[in-house]
Order: sequence, then C-alpha cells, then structure tokens
Amino acid sequence: MGKRKNRKKQQSVIDTDTVIDLDAQREARRQQLREAAAEARRRRGMEGAEAEVSGSDYYGFKPEAPPETEAVQEEQKAAPKKKRKKGSAPVRIAVFAIAFIAVICVACSGWNILSLKMEEKAKRELIVQLEAEKKELLSEVGSIGTEEYIEQQARQWLKMAKSGEIIYIFDDSDTE
Repeated sequence: MGKRKNRKKQQSVIDTDTVIDLDAQREARRQQLREAAAEARRRRGMEGAEAEVSGSDYYGFKPEAPPETEAVQEEQKAAPKKKRKKGSAPVRIAVFAIAFIAVICVACSGWNILSLKMEEKAKRELIVQLEAEKKELLSEVGSIGTEEYIEQQARQWLKMAKSGEIIYIFDDSDTE
C-alpha cells in the first residue's frame, strides 16, 4: 500500500521543467506559418510591398501597423467609397419602389377609412334630425281631427279670419 500512495504523489506532482507552455508553442507555430507564407509569396513573385497592401498574410494574420500607416488607414476610412457594386442599384431601386407603393396604399386606405367615418358621422346627425322631425309629424297627426288644428290650418293656408278680425297683409319685399 505504501507504494501506491507514493506513485499517486509522484503522478500528482509535476515538475515545472516539464510544463509545456501551449501559448508559446502556438505563437511559434504561427510565426513559422507566417514565414512560410512570406517565402511562398516571394517564390511566386509577389513582392513584400504587395503583401503589405493586402493587409494580411496567407493565413489571414494582420500584423500591427506602425503609427505612420495607422494615420493613412484612418484617412482612407474617412474618405468616401469610390464605387458600389453594379448589381445593388437596381435592387435598391426596386425595394424603394415597393416601399413607396406600400406607403401610398396605406395612405389611401387611411384616407378611405377617414372619409367613411366622416360620412358615417354626417349620416348619424341626419338620422337624429329626421327622428326629431318624425316626432313632430306624429304629434301633428294626433291633433289633425281637433277644431284648433282646423282653425290653425285655415288661418295659415287659406288666409281666413273670424268675423270681426282684421287681416293685415304685408308685401314680402318690405320685410327685407
């Protein structure tokens, strides 16, 4: 049993000399790949200046730019873009036209709804007015057979008067 405990202790204790720095290994491998890519470009005839223009090496690594080139890059970003893709202009025009037509359709629908609501309001007011007139006419129908109604109609429409009454008739042009 004593031997087993010693083995476990030996396995759990790792010497600092045998620890492998994985980050250092990865960085060394990246550097090797960069150098290999630069060599491959040189063999193909690509100059160092052309490689720097592309902004990255074969594996997509972008080296840190010196302070002088950072200012140039910022100026290039601030400058307006030269050309857009040729195929995007008709697509943008089509999208804009469709959006414009949709907005017009929505506006027309809104206008129709608004005008119908205004018309409905006017019709409701007319209904209220006609109902009031109906009530007046119904009350008049109830009083048609009475002597008072007959006398009123005779005075109004037939211009009749009782004996001893004097009727004054005014010209319509004088009232104005």
